[in-house]
Amino acid sequence: MDQVKEYLSLQLLQGGYLAYLAGAHARPRPAAVLSIYGVSTFENPFVQGGTQLRKQKLTRDDVSAFLGGNVTTGWTPTKANPFLPSASEGILFDDVLDNAPSLDDRGVLLDYFLQENLYTQIVGTAPELNPLSYMTEDYPPTVIIHGTKDRYVPIDQSIRAASRLEGAGAMVRLITVPGADHAFEHWARAADSNISKLWSTYLAPMFRLVDEFTSVDPGTKQKSPRAVRQGFLDVAEALTPEIHKWTELPLEVVTFEPDASAYFQCRGVRQYTIDELSRLEWGKGDEFILDFGTHRAGYFAFHLAAQGTNIDAPVRLKLTFGEIPYDVTEDLHPCKTWISTSWVPDETINVDWCPTDVEMPRRYSFRYVRVQVIDTSAKFKVLFQNIRVQAVSAIAPGTKLASLLLKDELFNRIDEVSMLTLRDCMQTVFEDGPRRDRRLWLGDLRLQALTNYCTYRNYDLVKRCLYLFAALPRENGALPACVFEKPVVKAASDYIVDYDALFGSVVYDYARESGDLQTARDLWETVLDSMKSALSHVNSSGEYDSTKSSSWNFLDWQPDLHKDAGMHGLTIFCCNAINDLAQLLNKDPPYMSIVSKMATAALSFYSPAQSVFVSGPDAQISWASNAWLSLARVLPPEQCKKALLTTMAHPHAVKPLTPYLFHYFTEALAVSGAEKESLALIKDYWGGMVKAGADTFWECYDPNDSRASPYGDCHNNSYCHAWSCTPSYLLRRVLREYLAEDGQVT
Repeated sequence: MDQVKEYLSLQLLQGGYLAYLAGAHARPRPAAVLSIYGVSTFENPFVQGGTQLRKQKLTRDDVSAFLGGNVTTGWTPTKANPFLPSASEGILFDDVLDNAPSLDDRGVLLDYFLQENLYTQIVGTAPELNPLSYMTEDYPPTVIIHGTKDRYVPIDQSIRAASRLEGAGAMVRLITVPGADHAFEHWARAADSNISKLWSTYLAPMFRLVDEFTSVDPGTKQKSPRAVRQGFLDVAEALTPEIHKWTELPLEVVTFEPDASAYFQCRGVRQYTIDELSRLEWGKGDEFILDFGTHRAGYFAFHLAAQGTNIDAPVRLKLTFGEIPYDVTEDLHPCKTWISTSWVPDETINVDWCPTDVEMPRRYSFRYVRVQVIDTSAKFKVLFQNIRVQAVSAIAPGTKLASLLLKDELFNRIDEVSMLTLRDCMQTVFEDGPRRDRRLWLGDLRLQALTNYCTYRNYDLVKRCLYLFAALPRENGALPACVFEKPVVKAASDYIVDYDALFGSVVYDYARESGDLQTARDLWETVLDSMKSALSHVNSSGEYDSTKSSSWNFLDWQPDLHKDAGMHGLTIFCCNAINDLAQLLNKDPPYMSIVSKMATAALSFYSPAQSVFVSGPDAQISWASNAWLSLARVLPPEQCKKALLTTMAHPHAVKPLTPYLFHYFTEALAVSGAEKESLALIKDYWGGMVKAGADTFWECYDPNDSRASPYGDCHNNSYCHAWSCTPSYLLRRVLREYLAEDGQVT
């Protein structure tokens, strides 16, 4: 690396704090800043909260003994810790954290300062001592490396720095070392192979990036390209959650009998216990159905044994994973759908030798498993034993949440099903559905995040998803409707105007709920860009006109829906959210005038004679139009309430097809003073799914048609779907005060 003309600012830990400051204040200006697990700000709960890292609290006597003892410099190892060969969790140094302090342990001062909250007293709170304040577009190119399990300097310190720099348009890369604790490069010295792995995998790329950055002529340096904002991607990568795994077992073998009174026209009855199943022999043409009792997302496995003269042929099996009875009682092919049939959840496999353990490599989403023995041979039969699923989620099993405790048990059950739906969709991102599509959609994210805030409170997963979207804008600043994680992170070609516009409201909700205003500041320009497309559809009269472009306005899968009035309300709603976000960040609200103009123009969608909002040349009355214009607060709550109730009673009003729009209508009722009707709708719609047998909520539900599908065939529907999880949010947050005042809480 050529360091003749300019110098590089490189420091570790507290030195990393000085390196960040040098990037802002040092003259001559550094060619680049390299931070290895450095502190980017002392305005952090970890630093300011009296963090105690050791099991044994440090005393002033410990510090005095340390300062009066043999103060060492350089690397002072305690025990040999491997880099990665035997610890799958990564690089650890539990021996330092768990033991009492020793005179040779240089961490005494660091731990004591954190424990007693002395850093802010020493450094102060002046803006010039906060590196984040100086991370602007002109900040030197920066490379940061940090372990994801660092307990001395949490990785959030580096996430905040990378996010701030990327948001400002500076050159930045964040390299994360999975599972690594603090000082990982020291512990790697325990074995030559470990340091070689550390160098080749992390440190060498880090120095190559520094070399690349310092070779750029400062006069020609460009901002991060709009196509991929790598700094934001790095932040998202650093926030990748741990996926928890646990084993679940089937409850019984069932068969389904006809039942005309059931929603799916059949009901399950026990055929065998699992213990009985393990002793049964199965041959060509035999089959059975496993019932795991509730829904899960995970990996299916079993032991396949055999009885007979010879195992002279492979075993051919067909496995079908079902979320509802139709999946395991009907042939899924041909599937008459306009989306890919490769999502249909079945597998045909050949097992060459028995006995053997079979582990399905693909993750499935199911309650039921239909096992069909297509063929063995005349000389042997097979037995199925040790059947299990390794369930997975970003939420740990057994996570305790406060019970809702309403007098009506159906509401309590609705709440439970909502949370299970959300849990199984919470993977490395908020997936729209673990069965199909298994990816991150912006519209779904908003509803998942709202429900998450009053249940699991996993703020980092929301933050990760926000940065994934912000990292992948189009050239005009618009955000994709969804994001693919694999094989590489990539924006989907799908673009939806209303999803794009909702990004600002997701950021606002996140900032308000988490208190993380820095992320909102870093994403501010992205938020403003995400409104451009929706606002470009507003005509000179202030009305939303969907014909101004060919872009997709969604709102719902309902094919008969006229969308101008609904999109008008949604656009105002999003502008209001961004104005509120601006006030939270002490910025001038950017959309006050357009909101005023559009609110006045909204009256053109209102029919005084019918007391409802209408849309299009035929004055269509729809649940979508009235929901979104009520949420936009374009009329007083009492008038909005009347419009909503009139719409519900209108025989020709266009109803939603999906829980996505049902949510917004239900919330509009609640915030417009129709709490009683809002609760009744929750009970009727989501409660209807529960009564129909749902243990997770569905992508599409028509009480009168169990085969309803936006895609032409219900066999390709998702029956654990993100946008259906919101009753927990509605009951726990939106309607909480009403429920208490109405005496419905036990």
